[in-house]
Amino acid sequence: MPEYLSPGVYVEEVATGPRPIEGVSTSTAGFVGQTERGPTRRRMVTSWGDFQSWFGGIMDPVQSFMPYAARGFFDNGGQRLFVARITRGDAATASLSVPTADGAQTLIVRAMGPGAWGNRIFLRIEPGTLDD
Repeated sequence: MPEYLSPGVYVEEVATGPRPIEGVSTSTAGFVGQTERGPTRRRMVTSWGDFQSWFGGIMDPVQSFMPYAARGFFDNGGQRLFVARITRGDAATASLSVPTADGAQTLIVRAMGPGAWGNRIFLRIEPGTLDD
């Protein structure tokens, strides 16, 4: 819009060139890396405790810096983190087959993601009752 300073003199600013990039939120991020355990599909976590329950805690830095990065993200005010866990190509998902008492059926229990962590899962099955 022109600015009228005096008769016959008009100042008008005309935008040229690209517009500067406007600021965006930094409270949401996505990390890809190795974690102790967890699913290999991306998952949103909203706190360090949430990350630990799904993907495990701090690991040896020689293996991965991913847990350190996630903890730093939340310590610095991050709110939503999308985590995509990666594993080695030859990593297998641990499973256990438990036959039923009558032997007619088999219960198969599988870890939620591949890796050696699934071999450390404890399973206890006790007889059920109809009592409250």
